[in-house]
Amino acid sequence: MKTKTTTIFTLTVIIFLIIAGICANYPFFLTQYAGFFSKSTASKGADALVVLTGPKGVMINRIPHALELYRHGYSQLILIPEERQPNLALKNIYKSNWDEALAILREEKIKANIARIPS
Repeated sequence: MKTKTTTIFTLTVIIFLIIAGICANYPFFLTQYAGFFSKSTASKGADALVVLTGPKGVMINRIPHALELYRHGYSQLILIPEERQPNLALKNIYKSNWDEALAILREEKIKANIARIPS
């Protein structure tokens, strides 16, 4: 009976340590997991590059990648979906994805052919 209790305790400790290790390194595991679903198959001559918007702050990563593809001739047009304003009363303090994209273009000093499309 003692060996069965010891075995169960040992397995519980091992499982706990594995879970603790995963939790401590979750950014690494999430990045690896996301990479499993990513596939880069870009080819030159596309009609447009569509930069998908999302939560605040994602444009800071997506616009530079689109600009890199634009610079290498993958397309001559970048399209950015126009998001719906959540509250028109807050329009003056709310920075849209379009505004973020323009700020990034100004910072990078790049003249790119970009356009808004309705979402």
